[in-house]
Amino acid sequence: MNKNGLVALLLLVLGGCIKNYKVLPLKPLKKEQAHFVEQKDAVEVRVKKLERKVFGKYFNSFFSKQDITGYFLTIKNKSNDAVYFDAQDITLPLVSTQELYNNLSRYSLAKVGLGISAAAVLGGASYLLCFIPFPLIAGFIGSAGLLTTYMCIAATPLVFLGSVFSGANSAVFNQKLKKDLKHKVISSVNVKAGAKYSAIFVTRNNQKSFDITLQKGKGKQQKIVFDVTVNRV
Repeated sequence: MNKNGLVALLLLVLGGCIKNYKVLPLKPLKKEQAHFVEQKDAVEVRVKKLERKVFGKYFNSFFSKQDITGYFLTIKNKSNDAVYFDAQDITLPLVSTQELYNNLSRYSLAKVGLGISAAAVLGGASYLLCFIPFPLIAGFIGSAGLLTTYMCIAATPLVFLGSVFSGANSAVFNQKLKKDLKHKVISSVNVKAGAKYSAIFVTRNNQKSFDITLQKGKGKQQKIVFDVTVNRV
């Protein structure tokens, strides 16, 4: 393999490792997009059940667990009072942000370790070949096999560098993912008068009906309960 070939292979390996995390903003649900829309006491709630691919797009990942269901929620406060909302006021068992992160994150240390192990195997093979006479090697594995062996040995630095770059990129990806999950996944919030709030919540319970309770006014003395039913997917 010549110098230009090595450079091209290096660029190919490193280029495949560089995948930036792209933040997809949460835009408030429109009425025609929502599977559930209801307004009570000048507060409107919109809910949409997310397909697995759509859910994955919001976090640049694929969620592997089949028993997980994601929902998109938008609260539109048209009243003159603030509305308080807490994730615990949804009558569904919600998946925590940490569990979502554990499933969606990339294993940077594992990638680096795998690359180092592969580089060590190839490096060890090159060391052993130094003590074996060339004619004996060629006679045992043939010219084509010998060429392939030496090409693999020459690629040892590329394997190592590729794993390091991939691991470093995964670490950056994970940092951005954690920040994005904290921003997008549902939490406690005060929705000011005239404001909107959008978030995603995830559950293991794939039931079509559940309640969302909001608290309104000073001292949160007024409770507004929405009986949500999602019939579409």
